[in-house]
Amino acid sequence: MQEKYNPLSRLLHWLIALLIFALFGVGLYMTGLADDDPARGNIYALHKATGFLVLWLVAFRIVWTALITRAPEPPAELPARDVKIQKAVIGVMYLLIIIVPLSGFLYSTFAGYPVNFYGLFEVPLIFDKNKELAEVFEEIHEVGVWVLMGFVALHMLGAIKHRLADPNGPTDVLKRML
Repeated sequence: MQEKYNPLSRLLHWLIALLIFALFGVGLYMTGLADDDPARGNIYALHKATGFLVLWLVAFRIVWTALITRAPEPPAELPARDVKIQKAVIGVMYLLIIIVPLSGFLYSTFAGYPVNFYGLFEVPLIFDKNKELAEVFEEIHEVGVWVLMGFVALHMLGAIKHRLADPNGPTDVLKRML
C-alpha cells in the first residue's frame, strides 16, 4: 500500500500552499496602499499573475491526482469520522482554491484590467467592462480568501491534532506529504 504522496504531488501541495500564503500576505499589504503609491501597480500585477498561476497549478494537480496518480489511503488507525472530516475539508479547500483566483481574475476582467503574466504574455479580457459584475466578483474574492484561510487553518490543525493529540497515540499524517 502506498504510504506517501508521489514526489510531484508533494511538490505541488507545498508550492501551492506557499503561493497561497504569499498571495494572502501581499493581498493584505496591497489593499492598504494609497492609490498614488508608485509600487501599487506592480504589486497588483504580481498578485494577479501569481493568482493566475495558482489557478493553473491547482487545475493541473486535480487532473494529476484524478487521472494519473492516486492519493494514498488514509492510515488505517484513523477513525472513519476523521477521514470523512479530512475529505470534506480538503474538498472545500480545493473548491476555494479555484473560486478565489477565478473570482479575482473575473473581478480584474470586469474592471477592465487584464492579467499580465509576469511580462510573458497578457491574458486577454474575455468580457466587456462591467462595474456591477466587477463588484460582485471583488466581494466573492475578498470573502473567499478569508473562508479559504479558515479551511487552511482547519487542515493544519487536523495534522497537528493527529500528530500530538490522538487518543490512541500519534498518527503522523503529515509524513505522507513530506
